[in-house]
Amino acid sequence: MPPTRFLAAAVLLAAVLLPSTPAAAEPPGKPACPETSPQLAGKHFQPGDEVGDLTCANLRDAVLDGVDLTQVDFTGADLQGASFRGADLTQADLTGADLRGAHLDDVDLTQADLSGSDARGASFRGADLSQADLIGADLREADFVTASVIQADFTDADLRGAQTWWTLSIQASVSGAKVDLFDPRTPQAGWLYILVGLWVLVRTIMRRKGGGSTSGTVMSTVGFLFVGGFTWVFGWMLFAMQFVTVLYPLLAGAALVAAAGVVRQLRPSRDPKQLFV
Repeated sequence: MPPTRFLAAAVLLAAVLLPSTPAAAEPPGKPACPETSPQLAGKHFQPGDEVGDLTCANLRDAVLDGVDLTQVDFTGADLQGASFRGADLTQADLTGADLRGAHLDDVDLTQADLSGSDARGASFRGADLSQADLIGADLREADFVTASVIQADFTDADLRGAQTWWTLSIQASVSGAKVDLFDPRTPQAGWLYILVGLWVLVRTIMRRKGGGSTSGTVMSTVGFLFVGGFTWVFGWMLFAMQFVTVLYPLLAGAALVAAAGVVRQLRPSRDPKQLFV
């Protein structure tokens, strides 16, 4: 098969196999707060207390451990350093809330809305954020160790420096999310593509064998993209938080595999009858 057909096949595989990127949703801006809002900084709530509407409330360093906060409106609230350990925040509205340094360990945030929130340095250890909305949230340095973010939406969220080890992220949406590829706090599987491509190139150089062809180089590159595309699709479905940054590492790995093929072509074959290595 001519090399051009292999290249066409690679383009088709990329279109079919690689996860599509949906249109990014616009996170809401910080809501306009009234001149007077609840001033509850440092208040210690007890389980069973009625909290009412906490829109734009000042709850800095407040303690709400174990409190039932189902569907409570925290829109635009100041929750810096607040403690919600073991609380129920199911379907709560935290749009644009300031959650910097907040403690949300073991909290139920199922279907909660944290879009546009500032949760830098917040702890979500063991929390359940299934189907939660975190569009455009600032989650730098946040802790998601052992958290569940199944089908959560992290579109355009900033996850740089976040702790995502052992985070259950089946079918989470991470389109446009920001992570650092080689940050050990936010492990990414994309670097494996680069390592595999580099291993192929180094192995080719060390073996000092030649006799390759252009079609052989194209075939190996397409094969790498084919396998890489499948691992991307299935990896994203099961471990979305570990497959945020994939496209560029996959292409870099494919380029290294192609470079290995070029090296083989530039060397004379030890066996005149050998067409492929």
